[in-house]
Amino acid sequence: MESVVVQERLSAWLTERVGSRVRVEQDAGELRLTWVDGPTAVRMRDMAGDFGKHAGVELPRIACARGLSDLGQTVAVLLWLDRDPERTALPEPVIADRAGTEIGYPERAQPRWQRRARNLRSLIEAEQGDLAAGVRLLLHRSAATGWAETMAWLDDSEHHPPRHLRLVP
Repeated sequence: MESVVVQERLSAWLTERVGSRVRVEQDAGELRLTWVDGPTAVRMRDMAGDFGKHAGVELPRIACARGLSDLGQTVAVLLWLDRDPERTALPEPVIADRAGTEIGYPERAQPRWQRRARNLRSLIEAEQGDLAAGVRLLLHRSAATGWAETMAWLDDSEHHPPRHLRLVP
């Protein structure tokens, strides 16, 4: 099967399964997949392999470049930390990176996680939406009150936004 046809079919097949647009491009002998939110890179490679088996084609090496929306990235951080609140002891960049790598489909998280993420995003708007500032805020708050209380605070901030919030550097 011609490579352009395979790219188009793979893109359509993955897009249907993922629920958002998956671009497939040939680049230096490999297929480069790009998408926003949705599955992790590991899961996307598995799905591409399933396509190869289903279509009876041998796919070249697969490179994945997953992007995360601001909200998706924030949801991923919250979910990843919630799975093990002791992770709040890790450095901010590690938290953001590992959450973005390990949490799939953040856009499909339960509504309460979506709300919490929106509330956190609104709290950090003064910092131009910098997720690092949001992670610092979470870590500071969690160290002071505990993870469960931090989540309750995010839930409550929807109804009672804090005034004069100053983020810890």
